[in-house]
Amino acid sequence: MQSGNNPVNLENYLGEAASWAAEGRYDGYAPAVLARSSFQILLEDFGEWDLMNEQRREDLAYIDEDLREAAEDAPPVETRFVPPNLPATHWWWKAPKRTDMSERERRLRLRGRDLYMIETYGSDRACRPLGEADRP
Repeated sequence: MQSGNNPVNLENYLGEAASWAAEGRYDGYAPAVLARSSFQILLEDFGEWDLMNEQRREDLAYIDEDLREAAEDAPPVETRFVPPNLPATHWWWKAPKRTDMSERERRLRLRGRDLYMIETYGSDRACRPLGEADRP
């Protein structure tokens, strides 16, 4: 885990998690919390390997801050995707406060442009790149 491309891959995944957390009010919350749990497992179960050095722990603190802020308005993670028997240290899964969000609003947050196009024009065709059949 500490050799080869592993440290680089870990840094890249941490960067992706930070990006998802920053987009937590929209479509980033679910992938961010999955990544955050992965890092928590590294901390709790593989701490002796020192995979989560001081800089990475600071990065996690920023991710946690973004998740706390996003939880005020984030679409809740669908129950079927929440792992069972989560320890209390994985608080982010149940942090979203908007549990009353309608399915339409949740979808709008997750796939806003696509849903708008479908409801307005009856298709999400304008959201997809033009294929050969669509070209003049």
